[in-house]
Amino acid sequence: MGELLKILGSAVAGGVAAHCIPAALGRLSEKAAKPLTGAWHSSWQTNSESDKPWSTEMVRVSVARDGCVVLRSMNNDNGYEWEARGRVKHSKYIVGKWKSRLPRSTSCGAFILHITNKGDMLLGFFLGPNRKGSENYGAWVMTTEEAQLQSAKRQLGTMCPTLPDIL
Repeated sequence: MGELLKILGSAVAGGVAAHCIPAALGRLSEKAAKPLTGAWHSSWQTNSESDKPWSTEMVRVSVARDGCVVLRSMNNDNGYEWEARGRVKHSKYIVGKWKSRLPRSTSCGAFILHITNKGDMLLGFFLGPNRKGSENYGAWVMTTEEAQLQSAKRQLGTMCPTLPDIL
């Protein structure tokens, strides 16, 4: 009987942990992401001969119920439409996946963005295909003020010593 109670107790504890731990992590991620919500100015390297070298757009940042940061592009100057979902890690990074919102498009990839200390810039990289289907990566910056975009590109360049050659 005692052995049966141990097994049942372990099963109950495991079930509680399986529910509570992800919920708690979601709340922690949501708390870290909350200051990032709102409209951001975004610029990223297209690496496409048919587009401008840097695509610019507005991005709406929100937080889903599960604590994921949701990024949604608006008014992209090259006609791209995408949505991304990521998690805040170590209160410094957003790591996640993006996908095209265009009908019949299968374009998707991954990204990592560094949250600056002031919380007014996101600096990083994305991975995914270009319009010709070639896999590529590119620099990506987001700022709360449009005038900060060039400064954000320079700051990303100082974080990656060889990057200024391609910026």
